[in-house]
Amino acid sequence: MSNLTPSPVIDAGTDQYALTGKVVNLAGTSYDSAGGPLTYQWNLVSTPSGSATTLSGANTLTPSFTADLPGDYVLSLLADDGELQSQTDTVTVHANVINCTFDNPATLGMSGVIETSLSGDIVPLCDGWVLSANTTDNRVELQNVFTEEFERSVSVDGAVRDMEFDDESGLLYAVKKDLPSISRVDMQAGTANLIPLPSLPLDLALGGSNKLFVSLRSDPLNIYADYSSISLVNGATGSVLKTWPDTSFSADSILLAYDRSGQQLVAGEVWINPAELKRYAFDEGALTLNLVDQRGYVGTSAGDLQISPDGRHAAFTTGSGNGSVNPYTIFDFSTDDFGTVYGEWDTDAYPLSGSFSPDGNYFVATNGSAIQLFDVANHNLLAEYPVSCNGLLETEMVTRFSRGGNILFAYGTCTGASSSTGRIFWQVIEP
Repeated sequence: MSNLTPSPVIDAGTDQYALTGKVVNLAGTSYDSAGGPLTYQWNLVSTPSGSATTLSGANTLTPSFTADLPGDYVLSLLADDGELQSQTDTVTVHANVINCTFDNPATLGMSGVIETSLSGDIVPLCDGWVLSANTTDNRVELQNVFTEEFERSVSVDGAVRDMEFDDESGLLYAVKKDLPSISRVDMQAGTANLIPLPSLPLDLALGGSNKLFVSLRSDPLNIYADYSSISLVNGATGSVLKTWPDTSFSADSILLAYDRSGQQLVAGEVWINPAELKRYAFDEGALTLNLVDQRGYVGTSAGDLQISPDGRHAAFTTGSGNGSVNPYTIFDFSTDDFGTVYGEWDTDAYPLSGSFSPDGNYFVATNGSAIQLFDVANHNLLAEYPVSCNGLLETEMVTRFSRGGNILFAYGTCTGASSSTGRIFWQVIEP
């Protein structure tokens, strides 16, 4: 009667997400019932076309390689005990550039929450990567919600209140709460530079060709100044190209959103009762900004302003009292005429934030207790995903789509009797 010894058992690990240029560390595991020594062999089964990467430590359980190009890297692991070999196991590393515009496949319905620093804003990228503004240590942090991996952080002067990511350049622009400046952040290089401004910034919107629209308080240091102005800034050089005062807007806060295709800037007066919208035509050659439309009495205490990718819809997230049926709603205005309302997204509670999907077909909003997914064509609620601070008070929340459009993100500040904590909620949805 023969005594059969089982083959070694190995596991190449779970699939990973990486940014190009990063060294990826693999972590295989093995088991051999005989307890003898094992030898290992990793191989690169497939790599993106043109990749020149090689494996370091291919005969160990923990090799590494550099993801030099975006795409999928498939690696295999095999173990040998001198008599028998294990079955081959594989692992896939999905690599992408930081300004990627698509999400690699993830399991539909996956969701989760990660603890994070108190944040002024979040900017989801793709593949589970998200940028958050750490307002405690004045840093911008990059982490992955799928793996909970903390990739890197970059110091910025002052606490950040708002961030915008430029897909074209891969640069992040951050507005400060208490300093008359913007930080231009290169997360790939890990560097940040200051762009000085003539006054305290309120909000910013990305224009084309490295141009930034920034709303400013009229007084450099007085947060209770009488009115606001809008400045055009060259993001590449840091120079202020032009400033347009607007004495009809109060200085509490002005939200901005820019439609690149139609070259028009939408401005919304927030945390004021009643809120107001204005639309300006921008001439990039002459550097002129002309008021062409405005609408007042559009609800109370607005907190977010977004324009759809095709430039046709302006979503103004105001507080209560603005819906025709439900008092808690987000109006969908036509950017051609603020007198035309396409419809309303009813949130059933005070809406805090909202944004369009990259393809413009969907709209995500939050009312503080749930992430709500709507369609744009009919304004119907398609799905609702509860979020919880485990009994703590939800004091702030912002919700956004990933750059690929397959992941919903929401940041919340959970406040207790003695302390506050930040949480990022995420949900994978149907592509």
